[in-house]
Amino acid sequence: MIAVIDDESWRDRLRRLGEDRYHHRHPFNVLMHAGRLELGDLRLWVANRYYYQTRIPIKDAIILSKSEDPGFRRVWIERILDHDGRGEQHPGGLELWVGLGRALELSREQLDAHEELLPTVREACDDYVELVRGSELLAAVASSLTEWFAGELMRARIEAWRRHYPEVAAQALRYFEERIVRAPEDAAFALEYVERHATTAERARRCLAAFERKCEILWRLLSAVYLARRRDRRPLLAARASLVQRPGRPAMLLGPERALELDELATALLEQADGERTVDEIVRSASAAHRATLTEVELDVAGFFGELEVRRLIDWRD
Repeated sequence: MIAVIDDESWRDRLRRLGEDRYHHRHPFNVLMHAGRLELGDLRLWVANRYYYQTRIPIKDAIILSKSEDPGFRRVWIERILDHDGRGEQHPGGLELWVGLGRALELSREQLDAHEELLPTVREACDDYVELVRGSELLAAVASSLTEWFAGELMRARIEAWRRHYPEVAAQALRYFEERIVRAPEDAAFALEYVERHATTAERARRCLAAFERKCEILWRLLSAVYLARRRDRRPLLAARASLVQRPGRPAMLLGPERALELDELATALLEQADGERTVDEIVRSASAAHRATLTEVELDVAGFFGELEVRRLIDWRD
């Protein structure tokens, strides 16, 4: 039986982490499913996510190579075949993603050349491969358990694209449709494997840590795409919001439904969101003021401005 961590079952801990950290909560996905993205946002996401798709069979091959159990290998190799395909009559997930790209005017040549690949996305996807490469088999398998949450995300995505983005041909959504079936099946095997082998609290913690890192990688990918489409835009507080400074206490952002207490960085970002400065200028200013790397600030900016956009507390000037 799998170890209990802090009086909570491992599966319950995983479920709670997924609810909090899986990228279904990322503002880019929230905006996507609400129909509030432009086709250019979707196009850039598809182009960048394609690089992630090309890493999937590589990380699965690494996991395969770590196991000395023929039974495990016979099951896990199906993931590679599902993704790479079984010939022209049975296209895999990678080919289905190419079809999604075509629906958004991205040719296979453009996708394969990674013409629109953002450096941060490449780094995040490569980090996933290195996470798997540097982990023991058990933790590497656990990192794949984000698929436990993917089925519901795919259902929501299909409904949203059909409703809000009718310009994208329905047949281009086959990748999402396939994952509704495949992801829970893959997750069930991985979950059973982890629960069977994570027999100590320390092993269970390593598995949860690998899962958390995978979630963080997925967030980094979306944050990079979100920011890239807004880098040259000029944010400003929406008319329904106001920034309230409180001497000796954290500033607050007031909106129609709730008040948000802001930390020092968030306050600095909003003070510069005057409709005149671009996001890129704000990022560079915050990086210098807080002695943080541009990448660190970009991730914070993407998350913060993304949440404000979801709540309609920020507007954009081109």
